[in-house]
Amino acid sequence: MNERRFGEYIKGKRLDLHQTRDVFANHIGISSSYLNAIERGTKTPSSELITVIARHIKMRSSDLFGILNDEETEKPKSRIPDMPEDPPLTQEEIAALNDPRLGGIFYSKPYLSRLSNRQLRQIALDALTLIKEIDENEQ
Repeated sequence: MNERRFGEYIKGKRLDLHQTRDVFANHIGISSSYLNAIERGTKTPSSELITVIARHIKMRSSDLFGILNDEETEKPKSRIPDMPEDPPLTQEEIAALNDPRLGGIFYSKPYLSRLSNRQLRQIALDALTLIKEIDENEQ
């Protein structure tokens, strides 16, 4: 079991939701100190709690169990071709990541520094696709 990796993953999801530890813990029905112990990897949640957490973060509980049990999950293939060096993002890509119509779902400052330009470009591509769909629906 990999409690530490699981805890880091849960913390990341909580931050992605822009929720404090107290708010997140309240939503899943535990104390913030217990959530803190889970995030640090010192406590292992029950299978019932993992199911509740999965529902709250809108993912399958089997995927969370996989993270806890240190199973490798198949990563989706990138639609961006391999490049020897990743150039900086274009202005259009940066604008897409910050587009207010997307409500900031693609742009999270705490995680921005952890991502490579290649990863950011993949996210920007998804954002540009959504923006195009929004524009088409508004017409």
